[in-house]
Amino acid sequence: MYFLIKNAKIQFFFELWVIISKFFIYFFTLSSIFSIYRRRILSFYLPYHLKKIFLQQYSHFLCVNKKQTRLSLRDKSIEIKYTVFPDTTELSLENRRLMEKAQEASFSAYAPYSKFRVGAAVLLDSGVVVVGNNQENVSYPEGLCAERVAVFAAMAQYPQEKIKTIAIYGNPTDYELNHFVTPCGACRQVLMEYEQRNNSNICVLCGGTAGEILTVESIKQLLPFSFKM
Repeated sequence: MYFLIKNAKIQFFFELWVIISKFFIYFFTLSSIFSIYRRRILSFYLPYHLKKIFLQQYSHFLCVNKKQTRLSLRDKSIEIKYTVFPDTTELSLENRRLMEKAQEASFSAYAPYSKFRVGAAVLLDSGVVVVGNNQENVSYPEGLCAERVAVFAAMAQYPQEKIKTIAIYGNPTDYELNHFVTPCGACRQVLMEYEQRNNSNICVLCGGTAGEILTVESIKQLLPFSFKM
């Protein structure tokens, strides 16, 4: 590394650069060793009272960092508002008729594989009602839920209309239903799309042969964290 340099000034700065480089190499090496073996080093080279003070300060530093991390990770909660009616007699006349339309639509559903018939009825702002039901396929993913059948049919025929309410009715053929039927995740995302597109809440009525009716004023109550781009 050393070689003969005729110019004395250049030789001086070269030697100074070598000294500084060695200093930084030793400094970072010692820092690494100290960070790994700090407790052993302190126990050998520091008096007891100084070692105790240093460790207390270091522990305090770690505790402060942990507290700051906990403060930045605050727990949050979501409040979901919904109403459950014992039967359709408690609904408004408009919603009761819409649920009856969904029930009628469920009887003509094509569900030979799941035996789980579902009907849906969509009420538009103009008062028009469009119905749909689930359509299954032997290649299971190719079927379509009642909610999407009804919504897509309504928007295809009345693209300028806004969806006001959708009623869903579960009607299985080979077993008793003991709860109301709610939309699947895909149907919730589709309903959210039209709610955001029209900037208008879509009221959702969920029912079935069990009798109880769940109602929410917006699909946001059923899908608080919807997919967004």
